[in-house]
Amino acid sequence: MSAGEANQVLVQIWTKDGLMYEKDLDYSHAWEFLPSKEACEVVRFSETYKLKTTGEIVKHAVHLCLLKSGVEASGLLGQMNDPAAPAAIVNQGEQVETS
Repeated sequence: MSAGEANQVLVQIWTKDGLMYEKDLDYSHAWEFLPSKEACEVVRFSETYKLKTTGEIVKHAVHLCLLKSGVEASGLLGQMNDPAAPAAIVNQGEQVETS
């Protein structure tokens, strides 16, 4: 074992079967922009971890973000371009997370 391998950190992911090494899992993700009848857009981000050996899904997480549209949203977009104001964006937006 080389000196570089001895210092390597093995990342673990919490799954339905307990902690598993990231190197043993395949990771995939997807972004979806969903239509809504409300005055907002819904963005869904999903993450999936599968066992490399069997393809069994051991972790699947879905994150939703509701983006308001209209005049208020254009103000939020302006703030997103301002690196000094990330907290204001989080405080004004509505976020829902499920896993």
